[in-house]
Amino acid sequence: MIVLSKGECSAVAVSNTSGRCRAIESNYLNQLCRMGWLNKRRISKATHFRAVSQKLVAEHAAASPNLPPSRFK
Repeated sequence: MIVLSKGECSAVAVSNTSGRCRAIESNYLNQLCRMGWLNKRRISKATHFRAVSQKLVAEHAAASPNLPPSRFK
């Protein structure tokens, strides 16, 4: 996940890395916030996202080894 590799980033930064439009990435990031995986905060006009806990993400990845490979490089 791009947010984990960068630590904290905006939807624009995620969309530049993934190649998809900002609106789609913003929607996905907001869904992850509602699910409890990410926190978000406003910095000026931009909203920045970060993982709630690196430990939580690592535990989930270890518990779900059959997930499809990531589309992000």
